[in-house]
Amino acid sequence: MSGSSPLAPNTPSTPVLSAAITTGLSFKRHYRPYFTKRQLATLNSLKKNGAMTVKEINTRHASCKFIQDIGKKLGFPQKTISTSQALYHRFSLYYSTRDYSAQDISVTCIFVASKIEETTKKLKDILVAVHSVKYPDSKELEPEQVSEERRRKIIGYEKMLLETLCFDFQLRHPFEYVIKFIKWIQDSKRLAKKAYQLAVDSFKTILCVEYPAHTIAAGCIYLASRLLKEQDATFQELPESEPWDQYFLSRMEDIEGKSSPGGSELILGQS
Repeated sequence: MSGSSPLAPNTPSTPVLSAAITTGLSFKRHYRPYFTKRQLATLNSLKKNGAMTVKEINTRHASCKFIQDIGKKLGFPQKTISTSQALYHRFSLYYSTRDYSAQDISVTCIFVASKIEETTKKLKDILVAVHSVKYPDSKELEPEQVSEERRRKIIGYEKMLLETLCFDFQLRHPFEYVIKFIKWIQDSKRLAKKAYQLAVDSFKTILCVEYPAHTIAAGCIYLASRLLKEQDATFQELPESEPWDQYFLSRMEDIEGKSSPGGSELILGQS
């Protein structure tokens, strides 16, 4: 183990939010980068959904896959795609999928993310790509064929999304930290590739609104190491004796939570 910490001294560790949340109004007026499970449950109750259902989880997963496909079709970098998925999860904190079209919200998130990450595409071009992905065997839609009503609907959702974000566009992605961490602790291409893919797949879940990016990255590296060891007994996994919580500026219970059997299922999902 050598070198200094890859994170700046003022980088926040895994947050512990103690403020009581009792109304949806306080969430909408103040941007919160991360939420505890209790706060997430409160938000679900405010939407009158109760606990997150299997149907809602499946809808989120399908929407994130849809966003991934659209992003690839448009030639977006992974950063833009992951930002789109993170925006979708944040919108879903406050608005029920029963009240809004998951597809339209996905398109809105792609449109806004393209602006945030400076990979801007015209809304009509995005809708053309949506049609191509949704109907791969049909004739490609021309931009002029996009209805004005559809365009106005997406613009309306864009305003809602921006209000949900409180116009705070500071997003960090775990796969950016994965590369830095692995170069620092164990320069392994196999480990980097596996952990990077896990970090990308993590956006199919709500982890991005529960934990900071560097903690998710740490969990992905830890999980990738264990998975590779299971596949190849000769692989040199991360030694459990090391104080990874100090190296990654995260709590060990959170890191191990991502690398437990349940954590593995959560990150890998149905990818």
